[in-house]
Amino acid sequence: AQMIGPNILLGNSASATNNHIEALEFLQKARVIDRDIIVPLNYGAADYAEEICKIGGRQFGGSFKALREWLSMEEYSQTIGNCGFVIMNHLRIQAFGNINMALYKGAKVFMRPENPLYNLYLSMGVGVFSIEELEHVSSNTFEPIDSEIREKNRVIIGDYMSRKNTVKNIRALERFVLRKKNRRTDVMKNE
Repeated sequence: AQMIGPNILLGNSASATNNHIEALEFLQKARVIDRDIIVPLNYGAADYAEEICKIGGRQFGGSFKALREWLSMEEYSQTIGNCGFVIMNHLRIQAFGNINMALYKGAKVFMRPENPLYNLYLSMGVGVFSIEELEHVSSNTFEPIDSEIREKNRVIIGDYMSRKNTVKNIRALERFVLRKKNRRTDVMKNE
């Protein structure tokens, strides 16, 4: 299933590290209408989720759709299938799997340039967009990415997340840990 459609997926959890309030302010200034804003708040801090629901409801009314209950993978995939736009407003590495899934499925993903994942994706040749585009919204901000970028993202993310590449990365991590362990052992022997 693809993630192509008018709706917006905002964040991945009920955690302040998602910077929901700032992102909702950007969307309000951009006068986002005729789109649902899907906000996963089904895990994390319940009091934070309540506050985001109040703010989102005040700003967007029925267009603000908080996910508060656990969904099966099939239900979640179906719910976000119409989200052609994804906003991950984290400053730190978070939601890596969700972002990879969105890119693979063809969504236009907006991220903070300060997030190390943003530069990782750019260095890989993945088409991601800066959250700053939401601050200075233009007529093409909420236009879907073109099919060429969508396919390129799919290929790059598919290769990066492939079993072969995952095994290679696990083996590299294993070698790194063993080298660290051996160095520590050598230091202890010399003391």
